[in-house]
Amino acid sequence: MKNKLKPANRIFEKNENITDQSGLQNIYRVEAVNSYYLFDHRQLLRRKLLDESRLSKKEAMEILNEFEQLT
Repeated sequence: MKNKLKPANRIFEKNENITDQSGLQNIYRVEAVNSYYLFDHRQLLRRKLLDESRLSKKEAMEILNEFEQLT
């Protein structure tokens, strides 16, 4: 009977190692996805800031031209 338990123990140990590694891989994947979302969100904010800056620059120049016409 002892001989039959040894292979089962080896299989259990191998499975335990695999689950430990997959757990680490899952943590790595979650961190990678979070980093990607953070990067993507920053890029989105950057694009919005640039667009809004262009719009406000255009409006500011229009107001400046109107004030120059008044004087």
